[in-house]
Amino acid sequence: MRMFLEHVRAHSPGKPETARRYEQVLEHFQRHLGNKKYAEAITRAHIDDYKIKRSQELSERHGRRIAPRTINFEVSTLRTFFYYLINERGIPMTNPCAHFKPLKDEKNKAHRKPPTYSQKELDLLFAACDDFEKTVFAALLLTGLRKRELYYLAWIDVDLGKQTILVTPKPEEG
Repeated sequence: MRMFLEHVRAHSPGKPETARRYEQVLEHFQRHLGNKKYAEAITRAHIDDYKIKRSQELSERHGRRIAPRTINFEVSTLRTFFYYLINERGIPMTNPCAHFKPLKDEKNKAHRKPPTYSQKELDLLFAACDDFEKTVFAALLLTGLRKRELYYLAWIDVDLGKQTILVTPKPEEG
């Protein structure tokens, strides 16, 4: 493990967070499968067991179960680790993470393409709105701004000449 982490640090010197996160993943993995002395002894079944065990654990930071996307990231990191052993260290083995099936993540649904509305649906929506609501919905629809981005939009962010809107982070609350 140490050689892999040194390899990551050497090849990604500007990404210390990546090395730190990889180290955490390897620590979790070793905690669950520490009885295996040789990497070659780890099988696809061990990786599946690891995913199941991790999904039942609580996050130390948040106090809730480990999210599927976190476990998928961890298995992806393990896949990188095993490829390092195979390709850089010449260990003759099959990568047990090579074709892993990602866990389904309900939150990932939020990142899917938003629904599109027919002109009839839009006409019904706008017909039920007052002038202010029409303005808000039209701005959201035509610009792609999120609700909070529109909420914090100021005239200084709008350049009518260039037909641009500058989207800035939420102002610091003081």
